[in-house]
Amino acid sequence: MAVVKKTKVDAASEALWESPSEANWKAMQKALKGSGIEYYKIVFANEGKLSKMQDLTKSFAELYDGRYKLVTKIPIFMRAGKKMRGATIYLVGLQVYNR
Repeated sequence: MAVVKKTKVDAASEALWESPSEANWKAMQKALKGSGIEYYKIVFANEGKLSKMQDLTKSFAELYDGRYKLVTKIPIFMRAGKKMRGATIYLVGLQVYNR
């Protein structure tokens, strides 16, 4: 059985799923630089509609490398105390992938 090493992106992704705080988002943004990830695709939970903030917590972004291979999935929201907001601003530099 082969042991798979965790990359910086994997570790940052796990941290985001546990706690989507601003510090974890900044760590993810730092991990994305030089990782080979070039594209992202937003997957909405409610058929592409965000009618409630609860729908935002069920939505996620899929991150792809230059060959359009899925690398990881991350949440698209950030919590700051009791407030919640979208966090796609941290995906700056990546291109949108709509295939």
